[in-house]
Amino acid sequence: FDDQFIAQTCNLKSMVLNGDMDNTLTTSLGILRVLGEPLPKKPSLSAVLTSLVKTKRALRTKSDEYLTSLPEMTDKRVMKIMEILKILASAVYSLGSDYVPIVTFKMIRLTLKYGRTDSSSFAISGYGLLMNAILKDVEGAYRFGQLGVSLSSKATVPQTSLLVYGYIAHWRDNIGLTLDPLLNGFMEGLKYGAIEYACYNLHSYNIHILHSGQTSIQAIIQQQQVRLKQLIKVTKSYTSDLLRPCIQSALNLAGQAQDPVALTGEVMDE
Repeated sequence: FDDQFIAQTCNLKSMVLNGDMDNTLTTSLGILRVLGEPLPKKPSLSAVLTSLVKTKRALRTKSDEYLTSLPEMTDKRVMKIMEILKILASAVYSLGSDYVPIVTFKMIRLTLKYGRTDSSSFAISGYGLLMNAILKDVEGAYRFGQLGVSLSSKATVPQTSLLVYGYIAHWRDNIGLTLDPLLNGFMEGLKYGAIEYACYNLHSYNIHILHSGQTSIQAIIQQQQVRLKQLIKVTKSYTSDLLRPCIQSALNLAGQAQDPVALTGEVMDE
């Protein structure tokens, strides 16, 4: 990618890391417009449904073998679009925006038309998440989640781990089976500089381990506090603050808070 585009993506990632999601959305939409792939300013329900139908139709006859055998994308303009859409997806997931399906469906269709990029595994896993959230199709969600995992490169493990093991796999598998992949997503996120996804993976890990019953509450608290300190060393962004409610919940469950039903104590004050 050229220097200007690299600077733009670095700026967007910095916005996400600092919790400036509204500006991330506005700036991303502007870049996409310049690249010739505009998104609607305010996605309507009809726009979401239309995009869903187009995407399901495009995928209808595509086998797992076909999807995993797609050629590498070579069109640099579309590669830039995919990179911006991936960054935008992080922002709109946090905002709970109607852009989530619009962005995901767009990435799927671009992948089918132009080939795979590193961002495609994220898109395919995201499609699985939406199949569960919108269509309540657990088996379909699991299928696309596992496809996303199989297509992941080392650099995209943090994103796919979050979507698959944070939001899809436990609907079918034992929740304990999600713990190692989420912890790996956290470590790979730190390794590759995907700090926001390191935080999101650890956030899901903390929730899942509390529900799994596999570890004592005191051990969970100790682990969570050590990893929070790890993150604070590399970022003091809003993403690391996502971990505090989980830690405080564990402290409350262990009887180490004055009010057991208020998230107020050692690590946060609601």
